[in-house]
Amino acid sequence: MSKHILGLSIALVLFLGCAREDKSITDKSDDDPLARAQKQMQHEDPASALTTLEGLLQADPTNREGLLLMVQATQDLGMVSGQRGDKKTALDWYVGSSNYMRQMCTAYPELNKTEKLLAPRVFYNVACAQAVSGHPDEAMAALTEALDYGFADLERLGRDPELISLRELPEFQQLIKQPPAKMFARARQHAQELLAQHEPFAFDFALPDIDGKNVTKKDFTGKVLIVDFWATWCPPCKEEIPHFVELLQRHRDAGLAVVGIACEQGLPNVALAALRDFVKKNHVSYPCLIGDDKTQNCVPDTLAFPTTLFLDRSGKVRLRLVGSHPLVELDAIVSLLLEEGATAAKN
Repeated sequence: MSKHILGLSIALVLFLGCAREDKSITDKSDDDPLARAQKQMQHEDPASALTTLEGLLQADPTNREGLLLMVQATQDLGMVSGQRGDKKTALDWYVGSSNYMRQMCTAYPELNKTEKLLAPRVFYNVACAQAVSGHPDEAMAALTEALDYGFADLERLGRDPELISLRELPEFQQLIKQPPAKMFARARQHAQELLAQHEPFAFDFALPDIDGKNVTKKDFTGKVLIVDFWATWCPPCKEEIPHFVELLQRHRDAGLAVVGIACEQGLPNVALAALRDFVKKNHVSYPCLIGDDKTQNCVPDTLAFPTTLFLDRSGKVRLRLVGSHPLVELDAIVSLLLEEGATAAKN
C-alpha cells in the first residue's frame, strides 16, 4: 500500500510546515512530548513517535496536533508492515489510524486544510488493507467512509489492484454508478472557493501543433478554455489526459475547448515522434501543441507538470492547478465557468 501512503507524506509536510511557524510549538524544548514526537517523525522513527504520543494522548485525549501526528505515525507503521508482506499487522495499524482519525473528527468537526487532505486517504488505505486481507464488507464500509470525508478519485477505484476483489460486488458497482451526491456538492463548493481565491491573469500563446499548423489563443475566442501543460515523460500528466477528453465530450456543445501544450525533452524529432504516437494511441481529441520556454514563462511561479490553466470566455486565466486532479473536481470548475458565461449572455 506504499503508493497510497506517498500522498499522506504531503499532508505531514504541510502540517510540520505550519508547526514550524507556530511559536507555541517551535519554542518548546525536547522535554515537551509533542515537540519530541515531531522530531521523531521528521527522523522517520514512527515507532518512537507512537510511544511518545500514546503518553501525550493519555493525558490529553483531544490534543489536536498529537492526534494528527498519531494518525501519521500509525499510517507509516502500516506502510512498513505492508512492505514486509505482513498484511495482518499492516491492517491493524491502518485500522488503528482510522480510529484516531475518527477521534479527531469527533473532537474537531471543522477540519483544517491538512486534516481534510489526510482523512480521505486514511480511510481509503483501510479499504485497501481490508480488501487484500479478504474482508469485503469492512473494505466497502471504509471505502464509503473515504468518500464521505472527501475522496473523489473514482477513476482510481476502477484501476487500483488492491481493490480488485471488490469490483464484482453489487454495492461496489452501485457506488461507481451513483456516487454520493455530496461528493458533487463538495467539489462544486471547493471549485467556487478556488475561483474566488485566485487572482486572474493574462495569458497568450501561438504555437505549432503536431502537424505544424499554428494554433493561437484567438482561435478559441468566446470559449471556456482548458490549457494543459504536460509531457509524455510525466506519469501524472498521462493519467489526467483522459479527464480532459471526457470533459470535452461532456461540455463541447456548451462552449468548452481544450488545448494541450507538450513540454518534451530530448531531440526535437524524437520528441515529436513520441508525441504523435501518444496522441494517436490515446485518442487525444483536442489540439496538442509544441511548447516553448516563452509560453511557459507566461505562467506565474514555477511551472510543474501537469499545470492546468482554466480561462473564462473573456480570455482571462481564472485558475491555475498543479498536479493531477479527479475528474469530478475538474468538471465542477468547468461547469462554473460555463455557467458564468451563460448568465452573462442572458444579461
